[in-house]
Amino acid sequence: MMKYTIDRYNKLMHGVKCRVRDFVFAHAHTKKSKWTLFLVSFAESSFLLIPADIFLMGILMTDSRRWVYYSMITSVASVLGGVFGYLLGYLFFESFGSRVVDLYHLEGAMKSARELYAGNAFSAIFWSGFLPAIPYKVFTIAGGLFKINFWVFLLASALSRPLRFFAVGYITKLYGEKIALMFFKYFNIGTLLLIILIVLFFLFK
Repeated sequence: MMKYTIDRYNKLMHGVKCRVRDFVFAHAHTKKSKWTLFLVSFAESSFLLIPADIFLMGILMTDSRRWVYYSMITSVASVLGGVFGYLLGYLFFESFGSRVVDLYHLEGAMKSARELYAGNAFSAIFWSGFLPAIPYKVFTIAGGLFKINFWVFLLASALSRPLRFFAVGYITKLYGEKIALMFFKYFNIGTLLLIILIVLFFLFK
């Protein structure tokens, strides 16, 4: 069920890829880019389709020296957005959270999230926040809906989101525009492989 739902989500992502690319190229290099990055990263954790990783890469393609700064903005905003998603599930699921689920056809993923939360809530949140193939917004909304311990939720998010975004930021700093464009074309596979690469880099450096 989870694989089927993620496949549908990824097809939806593919369908808006060109619009995402145009948005990134239009807004990543403006004076307000850091605020747009913050808003995109916040919203992506709870209801927006645009991946924060791609917007982060778009900025770093021309300002890679400040990769730590922009990776931190992305991480902080994403965690805060995750808290907002948690609140949507906890307090406003019927009025708003359910609409997000319906919009992206994530009903099956919500059921799977409930099962994963029942097994190990920390692990479920951590891996959804770290791996690009799993919609993190599902687990933020589900975390609130199923009354997952908030501090467990916050800790797992605060660990996994910076790990992901700092890895993406560092890889973009090292390899620049070519790697960023490859990420955009093969987002899920490319991000996962390069996160593994960066972890191995630090382990064996």
